[in-house]
Amino acid sequence: DDTTPGEDVASGEDRVGPEEGCTGEFFITDPEGNVVGKQPGGEGFIFDPEAFHAFKVELEPDDWEWLQANALTEEYVPCAVVFDGYRYHGAGIRFKGAWTTLQGCFDDLGNQVCPKLSMKIRFNAYDPCGRFHGARRLVFNAAVYDFSALRERIAYEVIRNAGLEGPRASHATLQINDEDPSVYVLIEAPDKEFIQERWAKDEGNLYKEVWPVYSEAWNYEAALKTNDGHPDVSDMMDFSAAVLGATEESFVEDVAPYLDTGDLAWYVAVARGIADDDGIMRFWCVGEDENGPVCINHNYYWYDDPAGLFHLFPWDMETTFYDQKDAMVMAPEWWALPESCEPVPFYIWEGIEDPGPTDDTLLVPPQCDPLLGRVVRAHPYAYLEGLADVAAAMEVSLANLPVYQARIAAAMAADPRLWHTLDEWNENVGWLGMVMEHQIAVAQDILDSH
Repeated sequence: DDTTPGEDVASGEDRVGPEEGCTGEFFITDPEGNVVGKQPGGEGFIFDPEAFHAFKVELEPDDWEWLQANALTEEYVPCAVVFDGYRYHGAGIRFKGAWTTLQGCFDDLGNQVCPKLSMKIRFNAYDPCGRFHGARRLVFNAAVYDFSALRERIAYEVIRNAGLEGPRASHATLQINDEDPSVYVLIEAPDKEFIQERWAKDEGNLYKEVWPVYSEAWNYEAALKTNDGHPDVSDMMDFSAAVLGATEESFVEDVAPYLDTGDLAWYVAVARGIADDDGIMRFWCVGEDENGPVCINHNYYWYDDPAGLFHLFPWDMETTFYDQKDAMVMAPEWWALPESCEPVPFYIWEGIEDPGPTDDTLLVPPQCDPLLGRVVRAHPYAYLEGLADVAAAMEVSLANLPVYQARIAAAMAADPRLWHTLDEWNENVGWLGMVMEHQIAVAQDILDSH
């Protein structure tokens, strides 16, 4: 389909002149159609854990048809967003996802096989001044791999309550034109506002999914999400050189100018506590180069704070709480170097007796990573403190689980794009609760033994 997106549904004839630096394409009208200023309430209002917001997106039928026919291009089309009766004109909307969560939702003939796709609304898509209660973007996740639709929300809540940085998450319904609304996990997008709220300076580099193990700048320049117009990745290059050049004995001292290694050991414990199945510890082998297998991890960001150190925080948490099979998986001793650091099939690493046809995917044991493998060996007590914090945070979220379930139950029952039956959804929520109980128990057993 060669059709290109059309004009915005909102003409904006009555809008006031744009402020300096703005195009004027973004503006807000009240329920009577009058142009108004920004509405009260910041991003904390959007992600209020007590709220269950409803969003409606209005866009031209031709644009909606084009977007669905060209979902894999991940290009924005213009739209207006209706929220609490106010209309936010001049935004953009597109489908989003990784290889498995977007491309994997289409068969070889291009037919969509998932009942719904994740979406992103960008309020500054056409006007740099566009904001929704302070946010530039909102992410609506379809929970492709989370049939409970609660794992991601719970995981981010646990991470924050355990003392780590991470996006906020809640639930919301999203309606396109006159179609029936569907339930999504609403996620805070990592952007300038995200940085400003958490760190003193916001002009630092934000990197997505690049580990400090490369010696060439292009690897880091390609991962930049801020300052990409004038990339200076020298700090990340220095960080990488320190990691790669360190020995077991010099590691903490060499890396200290760039990273609090004790905090990273704490982070690892929290990630193990929530059974993060596809995060920083999962090194997937995706090919080979002149040096051998290329194995990468993903679902994280680094922020290079000009006022301090590098900070790591997670992203894409829907494959969390899938249950650790052995208490030793979470224990400090698990981080001892294995007999071999050669890639091994996924089914061997996981101990599956009867591997399926795709379980021969190769992984490198994370203990072999020059950064992760050393932080827990260097900071076993920080690791144990992290386990204590994540166990306490999971207790809180376990109590919140039935509250969140009840809040979205009616909307899930009415959702025309529900992934499965309502009974299956309730069963998956129950399974999530059991996994959380198991993770808490395993963490406590480890703490009791140390």
